[in-house]
Amino acid sequence: MRGDVTVVTFTMERIIDQLQVAQVNDELAALVAEHRLTRLVVSLAGVQYISSSILNKLLKLRSEMADAGGDLKLCHVPEKLYEVLKVMNLHKIFDIHPGVEQAVAAFGK
Repeated sequence: MRGDVTVVTFTMERIIDQLQVAQVNDELAALVAEHRLTRLVVSLAGVQYISSSILNKLLKLRSEMADAGGDLKLCHVPEKLYEVLKVMNLHKIFDIHPGVEQAVAAFGK
């Protein structure tokens, strides 16, 4: 936690199989619901490969948080993953920052 902003860092290099996707989704959803989070930063620093299912889960979580008056921001997005987000026009939906400090500070703007 950084003030009222929760930071989650993905540590798995690859999040591609359905079991991993389900685990990440369940853990994020439980964290947000249990602590009633409204400000979440997801760091993708260690991720090299990510499935479209995870992107869908992050989109859904971002939407749910926005509906509750909150937001989800991404940071440390590897260049290859950023290119995928651009192709899918998701870089226009997600608020993406180079690092955790910038993402946390963006909540104050």
